[in-house]
Amino acid sequence: MSTPILFHPECDPVTVVGGPDYVIYSCLQWQDSNLGLMTQAAKQTFCVMYGDYLDHRFIIALERAYLRGALAPVKLIVIHEQDLSIYLDSKVSSSSIPAIEAIWELDTNLYSGRRYTVAFASEDEIYSGRSDSSLWSVIKQVMETTSLGFSPYEFPSYDEDDLEDYTDDSLSFLPSIDEGHP
Repeated sequence: MSTPILFHPECDPVTVVGGPDYVIYSCLQWQDSNLGLMTQAAKQTFCVMYGDYLDHRFIIALERAYLRGALAPVKLIVIHEQDLSIYLDSKVSSSSIPAIEAIWELDTNLYSGRRYTVAFASEDEIYSGRSDSSLWSVIKQVMETTSLGFSPYEFPSYDEDDLEDYTDDSLSFLPSIDEGHP
């Protein structure tokens, strides 16, 4: 498994006896679950479940989908052969579904001519037991034992010692406003 560029693994891949393996990723997110722009970035945590291995080409394609805004409403993705089951946040409104589907439609031909069938479901279906997924119990266990979705992004804090390298003299290469440069 390759290391993603845009996603931070929150844990080592987890092996589930009798079920799919999974890994939890996080990333910065600027859109809410309904694709609206947030006033401040948040940390988004989501799960990717897979069979034997997680193909690095899929991760690259998932990063491309992220850059298009497709991951904002996602809590969990299950990759099984040519199928993607995408579990959306319960806060997704029905009016946002067509836009979400349209974004994912662009990314169903993820790589090497391999076209995926995408099915959407709400996390509510898992919690209520109405899911028709054969992996229902594993998905529910992951959702109940991990914190998926949005959380506040903790900005790095710097104290004066961290900033002492950045004095006015160290920035002397920048043109000054007095020199008539913008």
